[in-house]
Amino acid sequence: MRNKTAFTKQYLTDILPPEDKSRAYYHDAKVNGLVLQVTKTGTKSFQVYRKVNGKPIRVTLGRFPDMTIDQARRVGMKKLSELAEGINPNEKKKEAQAKKKESENRNITFAEVLEDYFRIRKNLTENTVSSYHTMINKYLNTWLTKPLAKISREVVAKKHEEISKISETSANKTMRVVRAVFNFANGQYEDAKGGTLFPDNPVSRLSHTRAWNKEKRRQTIIERSQLKPWFDAVIDLAEHDACFNAVVRDYLLFILFTGLRRREAAQLK
Repeated sequence: MRNKTAFTKQYLTDILPPEDKSRAYYHDAKVNGLVLQVTKTGTKSFQVYRKVNGKPIRVTLGRFPDMTIDQARRVGMKKLSELAEGINPNEKKKEAQAKKKESENRNITFAEVLEDYFRIRKNLTENTVSSYHTMINKYLNTWLTKPLAKISREVVAKKHEEISKISETSANKTMRVVRAVFNFANGQYEDAKGGTLFPDNPVSRLSHTRAWNKEKRRQTIIERSQLKPWFDAVIDLAEHDACFNAVVRDYLLFILFTGLRRREAAQLK
């Protein structure tokens, strides 16, 4: 049987949490469809309840006693009127939230996207993250406060050309970071209809114009004939009165004898 009576502050205050179920409902006799939901933990919330095309719809209005009975009746009648006109307030609220989120995402900065990127892409190695930060801090520091939407193909091409004057290899590496960030943004940030906000990756300009710098793999090695003088020079490091020199000697010899990569060896204790 429905718990139906004209809501009063004392009546609602005296209602105890249900013991035999997770929530209980009490119906207002003055506004047909206005309901007070009471959970097992004692939380009391005003709702409106109405079936639309046979489908039950509940719209939460606010919590009692923060929301008064008069406020609940006034807001509830408005929501019930919307339901009668075929407007679902829940869907309306979702659309408003989606539009708000879209607006925020459209203005998201490069730094904010980077933060999301490193937080979500947990499979990145420590070396990769360190390398990304190095490139960004050195060459893209002025981009951090720039909205991602403002980083156009032209901006990318200009920055790549600018860095290339310093180091062609670094220019390519930096733009690979930017490309990865835009690929991430393409799938991460959506408009109100679920489409991507960043469909274009501006780094593609470098491929279209064949602007990527040609890179040569480093072939510098210690030739067999050079190994002895190199080894003697490393051993000689410890002859100098500097603790650091002795550490460098041990580090270089350790790499030589184990074949470990520089970063791997440097992280060992």
